Amino acid sequence: MERSQNLQKFLNGLKSDLPSFEEADFTDINWCNHEGENALHIAVIRNELSLAKELIDLGIEINARGDLGHTPLHEAASMCDLSMVKLLVESGADLHALTEGNPPFTLARFSKKDDICDYLGAEMNKVQQKDPTAWAKAQISYLKREIARIEKQYGVASA
Repeated sequence: MERSQNLQKFLNGLKSDLPSFEEADFTDINWCNHEGENALHIAVIRNELSLAKELIDLGIEINARGDLGHTPLHEAASMCDLSMVKLLVESGADLHALTEGNPPFTLARFSKKDDICDYLGAEMNKVQQKDPTAWAKAQISYLKREIARIEKQYGVASA
């Protein structure tokens, strides 16, 4: 799939607008800044639904972890409208991804986004019905990432 002019303009704009993206090499659609954010994070933060959809269609990593471990769904749950959240969920975003121990649902609750909470709650329930261990797996994955981060920070090798 070829990139639209709007997407190319958006990507070029990121390089000039955001210091953490000025060295971006968007020949790789999954390029991430030093915090792990990709172009989808920024499209979501800016509530650019059509650009987010195009990035997803191009195969961008939908569950990339940016600042504090936020995925694009975390950003959408706290900042955007329900249509962005639905796009991400329907495209395979991890409903149980944890950032500082919180799933996207909790960030929506903190932001008083009741419509998003209702939707995410129902979707999380569907996942839990299919896989009752989904929540435990999310917590284990979070703890493994935290252990790796701490080991790296202090130069400690795994046992």
